[in-house]
Amino acid sequence: MSINLQVDRNGDTLQLPVGDKPRGIAVTAEGHLLVTCFVRRQLRMFTEDGLLVRDLDLPDDVTCPWHAVQLPDQDHFLVFHASTTDAGYQLSVSDTLTIAK
Repeated sequence: MSINLQVDRNGDTLQLPVGDKPRGIAVTAEGHLLVTCFVRRQLRMFTEDGLLVRDLDLPDDVTCPWHAVQLPDQDHFLVFHASTTDAGYQLSVSDTLTIAK
């Protein structure tokens, strides 16, 4: 699965090879595109040209991620998600993300 984004007024598009069911997209302080992946429970970071920078695995208690943003310190992410501990939704600051290989 991929996301097609219109990147300018001329109608040019950018295709991001997400390979999952994307739920949210944000722009980081570095100008990268941050895609929240629902099934993989990952954040996928892409350059403005659509190249994959890195995959970030979410902690086990984040079962249904919907959206994420990178915090100003650039080491933490705020993730809106469902949790295994209750039936509601939560906002979590994640500092335990690991880079997927």
